[in-house]
Amino acid sequence: MTRALSAAVGITLLALFATLFTAPSEGVAQTGSITLSADSGPVGTVVTISGTGCANAGQATTLSFQGGFDLSGTLGAAGIANIPTDVSGTFATTFNIPSELGSYQGLGGGPVVAGGYRFVSHPPLCIAYFTVTAPESLPQTGDEPKVSGVNGMWVPLAIGLTIVLFGVIVLRLAYRPPASDETRSNERPRKG
Repeated sequence: MTRALSAAVGITLLALFATLFTAPSEGVAQTGSITLSADSGPVGTVVTISGTGCANAGQATTLSFQGGFDLSGTLGAAGIANIPTDVSGTFATTFNIPSELGSYQGLGGGPVVAGGYRFVSHPPLCIAYFTVTAPESLPQTGDEPKVSGVNGMWVPLAIGLTIVLFGVIVLRLAYRPPASDETRSNERPRKG
C-alpha cells in the first residue's frame, strides 16, 4: 500500500469514527418546533408533546427521549414511534418519563437519574429539553449524575482519544521510510 493511500485510508477512518461519536444535536439546524406541557419533573411524569415541522407532512413522526453525551442525564434513549401527523405536519402525543433508558447506538442504557434530557425528532429537525428531578421522597446528595460510572462528558473524549491513537498507529505502521545508503552499506553481503 502506498504512503498516500495509507494516509487517505487513515484519515477517512478517523473522520468516520468521529462522525459516529458526535452528539446528535451538534450541527443540526432546527426547522420545526416541539412544545412540552412540562419542562421538568420526576420519573413517571406524563408530558404532552406537541409539534410541527418535525417530519415530512402527512407521515408519522418519530421522537426519542435521550440523555447523556452533552447532557447530565443517563446515557441512553427511549423511542416514541409512529406518532400520527396531519398534512400540515402537526402532531401531539403523551409520554411517561421512564425509569430506564435503552442503549443509544449501542452505548449506555440504565436507570434514569436526575439531570438533563432532550426530546429529539428523527430526522433531528426538532429538539426540546426536559429536566428529570429527583423524587421528593429521596434525599439529594448534590453529587453530579454519573453515566456508567464516569461523568458523561468524558465518554466521548475517551472514545475520541482512542480513535486518534489508533489512527496514529495505523499511519505509523503504513509509513516506512526508504532505507538510506548508510543502512545498505552496513548490511552483510549475501553468500551466493
